[in-house]
Amino acid sequence: MNVSRSLPPTRSRLADRTLWPAVLLLAGVLGLFEWTHLDLVLQDRFFNFATGRWWVDATNPAGRILFYTGPKAVIIGLGVAMIALALGPERWRTGWRWRAAIFSWRC
Repeated sequence: MNVSRSLPPTRSRLADRTLWPAVLLLAGVLGLFEWTHLDLVLQDRFFNFATGRWWVDATNPAGRILFYTGPKAVIIGLGVAMIALALGPERWRTGWRWRAAIFSWRC
């Protein structure tokens, strides 16, 4: 008797499900900004041509943290955490509850 059961997802199957949608999304965003003038339209919205200055001044500490230093720190922190998980022992990567939430969607 042949019982069809769904096999548990392996790492390669999870990578196939998550890698290609991410690559396609990245290519789409890059293409959108490369072949349209959307980046210039957004840039024009945040620049005051009358004063010749940006709406968020570079010397404003709150704006600098919100738009420059903060996102940069978050990206660096995520990169360091991903490298640590990739290079660390397997027990660091197993048993995380958020893994199920991230990889639970099906393509």
